[in-house]
Amino acid sequence: MKARRFLRVFLFVLAALFAAAWVMGYLYVSGMACAYRPPTNNSCNTPMPWELQGHDFEYMVLTPLAILLALLFAGWLVGRKPRS
Repeated sequence: MKARRFLRVFLFVLAALFAAAWVMGYLYVSGMACAYRPPTNNSCNTPMPWELQGHDFEYMVLTPLAILLALLFAGWLVGRKPRS
């Protein structure tokens, strides 16, 4: 029983760390995109995740979201009591 609880906490902590890394990675990639943009104007707005399209949306939003949801689902699944 303690192993299940440890695994559940571990999966939720891993999901929280992954979510933080996802945000930091998104900001980093957006910043690098601004750094390599031609200097036509001085402002570089970082697009919100739901404003992305195509492969950018797939790689920067959908794939990390699927991993995060899988970790959360696994933590929830491990925490359920087995049926008797």
